[in-house]
Amino acid sequence: MSNKVVTQNNMRRQVGYDDPTYRDRTFTAAAAKTYPLGTLLSDDGTGKLVVYVKGGDPAVAVLAVDTTVAAAGDVLVRPLVAGKCLQDQLIIDADGDGSNVDITEVESLRDFSIIVEKNRDLSKLES
Repeated sequence: MSNKVVTQNNMRRQVGYDDPTYRDRTFTAAAAKTYPLGTLLSDDGTGKLVVYVKGGDPAVAVLAVDTTVAAAGDVLVRPLVAGKCLQDQLIIDADGDGSNVDITEVESLRDFSIIVEKNRDLSKLES
């Protein structure tokens, strides 16, 4: 009998869970850089995705993997377009983190079939 192999899955490096849906889309990058997993994306009105700007067009998708762009322009990506994700994984590009993700972004994503759930840090005591 062969040995069983145990694979450790890092759920933090996966944006979607609970039957996620990913779809190929064109992403228009404004600059050459690495856009991290969890970056919020919005539609520019022509069917292409751009980085989400707080107060601008609503967030419609979430980058599912780190995406490195060599130069400004269009690149093919496969973002999360439906399913569930954790709020602490979402990133607003201008901030570089998710510290300003609030109900506006959560409701915007919900309108486009992405359910954002808060995670609980079970290592901290509640008092």
